[in-house]
Amino acid sequence: MISEKAAVIFDDTVLDKSYSKEIEISRRQYSGNEHRVIEDIRLVNCVYVNRETQDFWVIDYRIYAPESDGKSKLDHVKDMLNNLKYHK
Repeated sequence: MISEKAAVIFDDTVLDKSYSKEIEISRRQYSGNEHRVIEDIRLVNCVYVNRETQDFWVIDYRIYAPESDGKSKLDHVKDMLNNLKYHK
C-alpha cells in the first residue's frame, strides 16, 4: 500500500560490547549514555516505517568498520539506497 505517511529511514546504531573484547570489529568509543569509553560495534540501518499501519521493517544493515573496508557511514547509506532502488 502506498502511503504518504511511509518513509525509508537511515540510522546509525551503537551496540555495547563491553564484555566482548575478542570481537575483531569492535572499537572503543565514548558513550554519552554510559558517560565513559565502551567497546562497541556500529551499524548503519535502513528501515521502512509506515505510521498509518504501524509497520516497521528492517530492509538492510551494514557494519560500520572504516578500518576494515574504508567506507564512511554515507558510503554505506549510498550502497543501501542503490540496493533498495535496483534490487529490492
